[in-house]
Parts: sequence; structure tokens; C-alpha cells
Amino acid sequence: MRSLAKRWWFWVLVVVIAAFLVVHIYLAVWVRDYVNRKLSEIPGYRAHVAAVTLHLWRGAYQIHNIDIVKTSGKVPVPFFSSPLVELSVQWRALFDGAWVGNIEFYRPKMNLVNAPSKENRQAPVDEPWAQKIKQLFPLKINRFAAHNGEIHYRDFSKQPNVD
Repeated sequence: MRSLAKRWWFWVLVVVIAAFLVVHIYLAVWVRDYVNRKLSEIPGYRAHVAAVTLHLWRGAYQIHNIDIVKTSGKVPVPFFSSPLVELSVQWRALFDGAWVGNIEFYRPKMNLVNAPSKENRQAPVDEPWAQKIKQLFPLKINRFAAHNGEIHYRDFSKQPNVD
């Protein structure tokens, strides 16, 4: 009886599994860098994503610890932060021929800041934001959900501060 090490199919399987693991790990790093690069292209803002987790079998990826901060002025709070954002394909609609997906935010925080000067003001979402979301998730968004989210309107120029 041949030993397991001499069977050619065993080694093919080992190589395929190893290749899959290497591609999966490097793909997650590449996607994280891509997300950081695309979000940082928004004028006047800097974005950082700590990690990306890929779920290829269900057509989804998760963005961990996203922070978007205004670069000009002295705004003490980030424009947007969330510990987890999940982008996924909606399979039922895909089987019906529609290319749609879901975006879910978990514990997101958005800070809209009013100030006398424009560089200290954080405006609401406008056209560059929508374009960046389309670059990160090119499917039509069929479901958008925010779980346990907060939206704050702040004005640090008033006494007492408005929150």
C-alpha cells in the first residue's frame, strides 16, 4: 500500500489549499489598501480602515474600524466612524437577474458640525461621497441599514456647546 505522501492527488490538494489561503490573505490586504486609498481621495477628509474581512462564499466583505476625519480646521470629532460596515450581494435578487446588494453599518456615529468658518464645518453627504461608495460597492444598493447608530449635530462655537 502506498503511503499518503506518495499519492499525487494529495500533493495537488495541498498546493491548491495553500494557494487559496495565500490569495485570500493577500486579497484582504489589497482590498483594505484599496478602500483606504479610495476613501482618502475625498477632498478635505482623511479616512482610515483598520482591517477588511472577506467572505467570498457569500459575496461579502466587512470593513472594520472605519474613521473619516476632516483634515482642515480644528474639528475635535470625526465626521464618521463605525466599528463594522458590511457590504454583501443580495443572492435572491441575483438569481432573479438583478445586481443588487446590502450595506449594513453597526454602531455608526456621524458628527455634523456647524461653525462660523468653513474649514471648521463638517457638511452632510454630497456628490463625492456617493461616488466613493459606488467605487467601493458597484452594485445597486437595495438595502441600507444602520444598527444602533448615532447622528450628532454639534456647534463648538456656542456656549454651552451644542450637541
